[in-house]
Amino acid sequence: MTTETTEQPAVTITPNDLVIIRQVMEAASTSGIFKAGDLTTVGSVYDKVNSIVEAVIEESKAMQAAAEQSESEEVAES
Repeated sequence: MTTETTEQPAVTITPNDLVIIRQVMEAASTSGIFKAGDLTTVGSVYDKVNSIVEAVIEESKAMQAAAEQSESEEVAES
């Protein structure tokens, strides 16, 4: 008897996916989709997703500022 293992493709979640998840959660919450008993769990997950999104946004801003500064220094040295 042989056991076959099927390899599952790697699943990746991009920062854009997280932004969309956050927007869906906001829309569902605003529309009253969740029951009162669900709000603690949904809010907890939303807080986690939101903190990751905000961290990615800040990191992106910092990287962009560093790149712009590096370009300015290169132009000044020319």
